[in-house]
Amino acid sequence: MTWLVHSLLPNKQFVALELIGEPQSGKTTTQNALLSLIDPTFVNCGIPKTDKDFDKLLLLNKYVVDFDNLDSLSKATQKKIAELLSGYVSEQNYLFKCPVIFNAIDSVVTESILSDLTITIDISNERFLSSPTDDPLQYLRSDIFAWILKAIHYVYFYNGYLNENVSRSPKMQDFCRTGILLARMMDRSQSEFSDQFSANQKTRLQLQLDNLPVGLAIQSFLAANQDSQTTHLPVSKWLEVLENYKPDGIAKADWPSNPKMLGAALKRVAPLLRKLEIRCVSQGKTGSNCEWEIMPQPKGGFDISSYRI
Repeated sequence: MTWLVHSLLPNKQFVALELIGEPQSGKTTTQNALLSLIDPTFVNCGIPKTDKDFDKLLLLNKYVVDFDNLDSLSKATQKKIAELLSGYVSEQNYLFKCPVIFNAIDSVVTESILSDLTITIDISNERFLSSPTDDPLQYLRSDIFAWILKAIHYVYFYNGYLNENVSRSPKMQDFCRTGILLARMMDRSQSEFSDQFSANQKTRLQLQLDNLPVGLAIQSFLAANQDSQTTHLPVSKWLEVLENYKPDGIAKADWPSNPKMLGAALKRVAPLLRKLEIRCVSQGKTGSNCEWEIMPQPKGGFDISSYRI
């Protein structure tokens, strides 16, 4: 609901909505139903393969860019979608900015630039719109849209009462402000929104980490050694330690074979681990003797569940 209302607010940082679930779980039906409320221009948007294809897609003048039944998204396409959510300048110097929605069996968002702007919802167990009818909202659409207009008015009216910092994620500030206000409008606990948002973001980060074997090995190491006091080790020693926690089925080419490669992998995964409350920091030396500190770190930052207006 927050995504629907937020997508109709101008001058905001837009967010992508990714629906995932098993086949026949209602992903496409749900996506089409949501689109019918805010952009009922049903045009089949194929995945653009080049910059020109992407610009042509935008010239369709759809309010929401949507993709159906994805298998994957290339790094280049993920970057362009992230730019579109914030403001994308085409080769013809046209500025485009709009919400994005897509669905897939498993998450196809793997890059931080898009992951930081994506809400992923698994609807496999919901089936709330896996209806046999072509239009599951045919008797409800006008009432729902009237509620959305009321919600937009409420968010605009009370938006100035909110503190600027309502999320630890800078790119999700606008989205969290909308969610907090909608919770209040519906007489729901603000902690209900914050708990759902925090859980969603943690799941989103874990999906991203699943593509990084070294990060998964660090998680397994910390889970198995919660009482260990040894957190500073040379990178060459970490290579030996993490070898015992390497995920099953990892190809040899995807696992670092020497300390230098592990050091590079630790640098790549460190920002993501920090978001998952894991401290992974180099002690400044170089080579195989460089020490890394790896340990859980206490939670911090602004707790949106404690904010009141």
